[in-house]
Amino acid sequence: TAFKNFANVLEPVAEKVFSDLEIYKAKMIQAGAKVAMMSGSGPTLFALADKKDVDKIVASVQDLPAQIFVTETY
Repeated sequence: TAFKNFANVLEPVAEKVFSDLEIYKAKMIQAGAKVAMMSGSGPTLFALADKKDVDKIVASVQDLPAQIFVTETY
């Protein structure tokens, strides 16, 4: 996919300390996100997805202790 080259070298380290990060990312991917990653040094995770999958992705993480923001890029 176009996102196979996305990387964050701090993410594996953060996942060792906060194993729930992997769970959160997996939920977004399973719901249709093309990619889900940690932004910078955290604590933000982001997902990139087609517009048609946004509601499903938001619903997949609705129960997590987090604020959820949806934005659109052009």
